[in-house]
Amino acid sequence: MNINVANRHVGARFEIERLGGPLGAEIHGLNLKDGMDPETFRAFEAALIEHKVLILRDQNLTTAEHVAISRLFGELEVHPFRPEGEFPEIMVLDNDRDKPV
Repeated sequence: MNINVANRHVGARFEIERLGGPLGAEIHGLNLKDGMDPETFRAFEAALIEHKVLILRDQNLTTAEHVAISRLFGELEVHPFRPEGEFPEIMVLDNDRDKPV
């Protein structure tokens, strides 16, 4: 079932498609590369609170864009064991035998 979020959350510029289970929804019409104005973010956050899990397909974000979107939710924590690199907020866990962490 598609729900136009603009009818439910003031300022939203995207749609939500509920998934079949008791939680989860897919967001349509929101490109995170474009950032979010405060109204869109409030609608996005309200959707996250309501659905608990949001799927946004084909979001090819750089690490900097990922960190910027994450910061909208508040201050990010740096893991004390691996604070390294340009973005210490990002901790990569990789189980690739050719690139061990």
